[in-house]
Amino acid sequence: MICVSVSFYALAKQHGAEGARKLVLDQLNATDAESLPAIRTVAMLRELQDCRMWPDFGGAAVGKMRSRAAHAAWTSGADTWVSCDDDVEATGETVRALVEAVSGDDPAVCIAPCLLREADVVNVGVELDAAIPVRMLPSGGQAVACLGGGFGLVAVNRAALERIREAQKHLAFVDDDGEEKLALFVEEIADGRWWGEDLSFFKRMPPGVRVECLIQGATAHEGQILDLSSLPDQKHLDLSGWRAATRPAAERIEVTATPVPDPAAEGSNP
Repeated sequence: MICVSVSFYALAKQHGAEGARKLVLDQLNATDAESLPAIRTVAMLRELQDCRMWPDFGGAAVGKMRSRAAHAAWTSGADTWVSCDDDVEATGETVRALVEAVSGDDPAVCIAPCLLREADVVNVGVELDAAIPVRMLPSGGQAVACLGGGFGLVAVNRAALERIREAQKHLAFVDDDGEEKLALFVEEIADGRWWGEDLSFFKRMPPGVRVECLIQGATAHEGQILDLSSLPDQKHLDLSGWRAATRPAAERIEVTATPVPDPAAEGSNP
């Protein structure tokens, strides 16, 4: 089972929590090209396996919202947690590869890279100055090791979530609902740099968790389409000062560019 978390804060701010909830439910029941990008992604995940969505309509603090989502994914018992921002989507083949990349018993996290908002920078930290073997996925997708990245569209399997939770027990807090959770995405300041909630999550990653990003397929963030095979020629996140001695460096990617489909053009129904 997949637990997919989506924050609809912007939608709730515009329509109110109940209005946003109704809009999301209507779009889930009849997904089309006019639906929110994240809803179209959820529809594609539903085609792969049983999928349950954890929506957030009020989380203004992103780090707390993502930490709550991680807790919801854990308590759901799902095999895979997929975190998708409301304005991010991917092609069907990319979504399938993302789930395949974290299948199995080995602790694994995989990022579907996308462009940062209003920037020509890809939201992953990948070092492209050496050769690296590309891991082939069952349906033909490809993935390589990376340091970490943004949480626009990310898959985390249960084994990885368990390993992370075990390593970060000291981040326990009592949430507004009275339940104890782990602040896995609390922001960190280190060496004079403010690390965002998503990069702070990856910086806390314990040894033994495979962290990768896809290098084939296509994603869209606020309509900006990214051909994942173009990663070697793209600007990436500046992760200078990253302290992760146990994390293997991502190396030079050799891929062949292919025509980029528009993720929204595929269409999908739940």
